Amino acid sequence: MAINHRPLNSTQINSAYLLFGTGGGILITLEQEVQGYETTDNLLLITLEQEVISTLQNGNLITLVQFVKDATQKTFIERNGWYPILIIDGYRIPDDQIHGQLKVTRTENDSAQLTFTLIPPLGVQDVEAYEGKNVTLDVYRLDGNSRRVYTGVVNIPAIDLINKKLMFTCNDNRREQLNNQFAPFLPFVGYYTEEAFGKPTDIADELDKRLQTTPTSVDFDAYGFVTITPMLAKASADYTFNSDDVYRDDGRDPVIELTPRSRIVNTINIKATYQFQRLYHKSIGYIWDAPYRNDTCDFLNWGYSVPQRLMIKQAADAAGWPLDGDIEFTPVLASGFYNCNGATRAWSTSQISGSNVADTNADGTNKLDAAGNQVYKSVVSSINDVGSTLCFGASWTATKRWSQNITESYVMTVNAPQSAAQYGEISQDDTMGVQSEYDSSAWENYQEFRGIPNNVTTYPIAPAGSYWIDMDTNISGWYLTVGLALSKAQTTIIKAHRDNRARFYCPIDPRLDLVHTIQLNDTRFSCIGKVRQLTHTMDVTTGEAFTQCELAFSRSSGSATTDVNHIPPRPSFIPATLLDNTSTILDSHYGIDPAVNDPQNKWTGHIGNKYVTIQAGNTTNTYKTQFSESFVVDAPAVLEAVRSNTELVGGDSYELAIQNDPLTIIF
Repeated sequence: MAINHRPLNSTQINSAYLLFGTGGGILITLEQEVQGYETTDNLLLITLEQEVISTLQNGNLITLVQFVKDATQKTFIERNGWYPILIIDGYRIPDDQIHGQLKVTRTENDSAQLTFTLIPPLGVQDVEAYEGKNVTLDVYRLDGNSRRVYTGVVNIPAIDLINKKLMFTCNDNRREQLNNQFAPFLPFVGYYTEEAFGKPTDIADELDKRLQTTPTSVDFDAYGFVTITPMLAKASADYTFNSDDVYRDDGRDPVIELTPRSRIVNTINIKATYQFQRLYHKSIGYIWDAPYRNDTCDFLNWGYSVPQRLMIKQAADAAGWPLDGDIEFTPVLASGFYNCNGATRAWSTSQISGSNVADTNADGTNKLDAAGNQVYKSVVSSINDVGSTLCFGASWTATKRWSQNITESYVMTVNAPQSAAQYGEISQDDTMGVQSEYDSSAWENYQEFRGIPNNVTTYPIAPAGSYWIDMDTNISGWYLTVGLALSKAQTTIIKAHRDNRARFYCPIDPRLDLVHTIQLNDTRFSCIGKVRQLTHTMDVTTGEAFTQCELAFSRSSGSATTDVNHIPPRPSFIPATLLDNTSTILDSHYGIDPAVNDPQNKWTGHIGNKYVTIQAGNTTNTYKTQFSESFVVDAPAVLEAVRSNTELVGGDSYELAIQNDPLTIIF
């Protein structure tokens, strides 16, 4: 990048002002300035000022004053008290290429900006070469307050073809710097959970969300170093500016603006939900005892049906509840002869298989009866004892598992009582939700009994052997998110009450930064606030350089105590039982027609046959019924209270004290 030197003895004409009067004063004043530059150091060599004065009466009509100044007597910094050094990509921009204003703007939690204009040397301009280049701006002052005011990168400049200028806008690459540098510091700024904010796109995005939960400012200073600063003003100021230190002219008088009620928020109502699944395990015992189990003669005399064990097992499985262990069966009566009131009764568990074959005589001829018909005899082919397949009773334990959606709903209120007393309650609502993800399908659809899962807390409940498990697997995420929501509410209220502003202008002061607390003592007011925004404006044409500073300070009346450091207690829900009916005794039905006496098929237990006696006129008829035999097992109903979606209600209230920064209004 070449340095553009003006030729020696070149002339610059500035028309300073024209004044018109009606008498006795200056009518026209013309100032003409000729500046000559050496080709080596660009210092002002000669200044020619020419003044023409015209009056209507009683004075000189025209006065011409022309004189030459030795520019070496006064350098730029000596004349103006400051001096800029602009460096792009390690190359210092010559002073004569900088035109007009250089302006640096720094705002809390935002990218710092620099704008300036260059008049580059004539010739082909590689404008795109500027883009992305590092840029720094230093300001030197006669009083020794000299330091850097900006570090950043150049955006591609705008082009003024008519005036042959390049207009630059620079930024401090805030997002890139955060993504590259800030990861180690991120956990120390505010709070973040994916339940509240979702998955962050990058470090900068997560920081933006975290800053919603803490009154903190994260910025890069003039040298590009990160700073983390509380937004509230410190008790003692870093710098004090008195009335003589600030400008007092049209448009630059110190001003103060207090937050209007329309921008105040002093109450945050947080509606929060936590959803999880409660897993239930119910165990229920079934018992069936035959009515003849303890009365042998009753069984033998009346010929009761005896159920097969397989029939009971199939019925228990058909109920749909996996069994906890095996079914325990009561053995049947042993085979033998039994005396029942003088009569002998036989009972055998043997099952004889055979066939009828033609009987023969000793000589091998067929044996015939008196009518000449073939006589047959029974031949036993096998004898099997089926006693082990039958039973007089059975008992077993069946299990059932299901899940229930539990929603804990909370209303948490964060209130600033000082502000509410002053402005009335001005509220905002915030919502948040956390869910514990769990797939309950495997728990509910198991095919065989499984024991209690490992490493879980179970809560026993009737009937015996039953329990539930709360799958609140993300309870830590819930607690963190509630804490985040409370911090976010505090931050919203605190920021609303620090929205008071004081602005002043002063000669450029490169010491100031966004980390500072400043006390401003004006003739009309005094206050202490934290720097919210800074703008350094330097004009190389006029030689003027000043800093505009905006302070933010918090206001409140009265006093309060902050109590926002606890999580609301969780509401409890403990059912007394899991069943509508815990009875597990199965009935028996013998010799009764099910189609007539049980048309709605509500009978459970054993449905079988036996000998019955029916009066028929003057006689009785005894026979064994022939109804279809079955064994029926029904699962008991589960209470609706432990099956349907359930909402539990909780909440709490919190108080927040507002900082009251010093403020005095003077009339």
